[in-house]
Amino acid sequence: MKGSFINWMYSTIQTIPNKGDWATICLYTDRQVAKVHDVSKDGKSVIIQHCNTTGDGTELPMGHQDWKHEPIDHFETIVYRNKSWRKESKSIEFDDKWYKQYERSGERFKDYTIGLDLWDERGRLKLIDGVTKLKTTYSKINIVFGVCDYHYDWTF
Repeated sequence: MKGSFINWMYSTIQTIPNKGDWATICLYTDRQVAKVHDVSKDGKSVIIQHCNTTGDGTELPMGHQDWKHEPIDHFETIVYRNKSWRKESKSIEFDDKWYKQYERSGERFKDYTIGLDLWDERGRLKLIDGVTKLKTTYSKINIVFGVCDYHYDWTF
């Protein structure tokens, strides 16, 4: 972990997630707040709901630490893998077989995809059997469950 010493110390705390509890996500020097929305039966998969943090209505001078946390419609799945919590991300990418077939064809990619409806209405790649595949990645996240400790580093 890089960043502040306090966030590094936080990142070493191992806590158990409980539905409805707060969670603190440690970044480089800042800390964000989320709510635990759901926990799997084995406790190794957690859905967190991010929060929008605002001041308590008073003027926000440097060092202000009175915050209101309102859950927003942004959820993420966090799983316990390889002795740490990791953020689970899913994406759609072209299948390796598709790329090999494309490379052998010698055609331009645009010409090769004519007739295929690859993109949805939001401009994201669709899941198409034999052409695209679902990929799941896991990136480490420093999170402490049961703690609501928002911090904004005013020096950056």
